[in-house]
Amino acid sequence: MVDNVLYIIGNGFDLHHDVASSYASFCKWLKKHDFELYDLYETVCSYDALWSDFETSMAYVDRDYFLAAGEAMLPDSKSDPDDWTMADYILGGDTARCMAENLIDDLKKDFHKWVCTLHAPRDYNQKKLYIDDYARFLSFNYTTFLESHYGIPSSQVNHIHGVKTQQWGSLVVGHAEDNDKIFDQWWKSRGYDRPHYNKKGKKYFKRDNIYRMYQGDTQYLPEYESITESVESYYYDSQKPVEKIISSNVSYFASLHDVKTIYVWGFSFSKVDQPYIRKIISSNDNPQAIQWYVSIFSEADKTKALDTLLPLSIPVDNIHFKPMSDFLINPNLNIKN
Repeated sequence: MVDNVLYIIGNGFDLHHDVASSYASFCKWLKKHDFELYDLYETVCSYDALWSDFETSMAYVDRDYFLAAGEAMLPDSKSDPDDWTMADYILGGDTARCMAENLIDDLKKDFHKWVCTLHAPRDYNQKKLYIDDYARFLSFNYTTFLESHYGIPSSQVNHIHGVKTQQWGSLVVGHAEDNDKIFDQWWKSRGYDRPHYNKKGKKYFKRDNIYRMYQGDTQYLPEYESITESVESYYYDSQKPVEKIISSNVSYFASLHDVKTIYVWGFSFSKVDQPYIRKIISSNDNPQAIQWYVSIFSEADKTKALDTLLPLSIPVDNIHFKPMSDFLINPNLNIKN
């Protein structure tokens, strides 16, 4: 029997049980077990919150890292193009693409390896929460503690971004940033749209090889086009394919049409995951009647939840905020925040 209750489970659920599942923990693991990749990512990623917001950081890998690698494989620009071979034209692009693919693959594989090291602390059961055994579960976690420690049948749990028991590197990890906006920021940072002045005060605009790869007739030269296409593929391949995931789970979301109560535990309402919330609501027979019980750790959590739910016409009186500690099976346990 499955009832009309849905639990949306985020990483805060594992953190509540003292599982070391934060991105900061991944950073420590990576530094210890694959320092070469850790050091490379630290070097090429220009995102301030690199390790506290790891998925978003994937959108901010420096283009110059890939472009320089591809450009270095091109023949001398002073050489006669008639002497170039087909390999000369495509080698730069192949090199840039290989580096981009390797970076994504290595990050995902190491991330998966790290997830497989996450274990339940000895006191896990002391921090267990009251859960409806017959409910449905939409889990954004890659771990299996719902099944192993709460006894929830796997048939009731949808690990929407994958689960650690899957093939290596298959977990869904990625950003939800606007690639065009990030490109424009990078373009301006290189000063291509800003006038420069030489020592005599004469104005000029910077027009180097990188500029020529993207602008003007030269961008269509096969050697340049091969490189830029390969480089730009990284930023799209590192996006989290949310719409594709929703489409492949269309029957699951349709099955939530009768849900009347939703518990949201440890879910951050981040930009990348908000489409799932919209899909749940749009799939429901009577979304304005759903009662939401949302765990909060701070006022910022409350604000993000309201900013997501209220524009979707969820009545404010239907949204109830409680810390997860209010659902403890052992309410006398002192939970440290």
